[in-house]
Amino acid sequence: MVKGAVPHTLFMDKESVSQTNKIVKQKHIDKIGITFYTGIMRTYEENVERIKKILQKVKIEDDNQVNLSDKQVETLAMLLTKKKRTEKSERAFIAGYIYSHGQIVDPYNWGDESSTIRGILKDYKHNINLRPIKGDIQYYYDKKNTMFLNWHNKNAVGMDVVAMELEQYGIYLKSENPADQFVEMQNLWKSTSPVYVKKRVTTEELKKVVAETIKKDRD
Repeated sequence: MVKGAVPHTLFMDKESVSQTNKIVKQKHIDKIGITFYTGIMRTYEENVERIKKILQKVKIEDDNQVNLSDKQVETLAMLLTKKKRTEKSERAFIAGYIYSHGQIVDPYNWGDESSTIRGILKDYKHNINLRPIKGDIQYYYDKKNTMFLNWHNKNAVGMDVVAMELEQYGIYLKSENPADQFVEMQNLWKSTSPVYVKKRVTTEELKKVVAETIKKDRD
């Protein structure tokens, strides 16, 4: 660039931007003396749809899909609408939110069944009298008292009764001994726990996946 020359200004073609989108953020590239706008502000509704579209296409670990709850999608959309960002920083923000809150969808497509089982077992949290088998539980879990405290209630029914009640929901514990039944139930609770994205990938890996997904969608 000739010394003393005034930088040229390049604007996005307004006809290519929908009426609901506004050009909002300015970025300078000093080396070539060009000023242009890269940020696009979307409405809340547009951000909700965009996030859902991204979630449908983002795949990690052997093509597993990622999920956010409806409330989390709404929160992310609100945050995106509230603050103006460049496309690059917006992609990083979306990836960061998915990393922190996202769950991996069950690859075997039994997510609904898993949620149902977990919902049933949740009702027994702090609602089983485990006093008669406390020693067995502590022995099995290497003297740790966490499992006992998570489920015990001295005024509730025993584990043998719980096993019979679970059968009414189609959940059958194979063991007959109350202590073994408890361990089996605890393992079932653990196996139906959500798998969080941050347990499987790094932030940088997820940023790359989100960026590629958005780019393909734009192309």
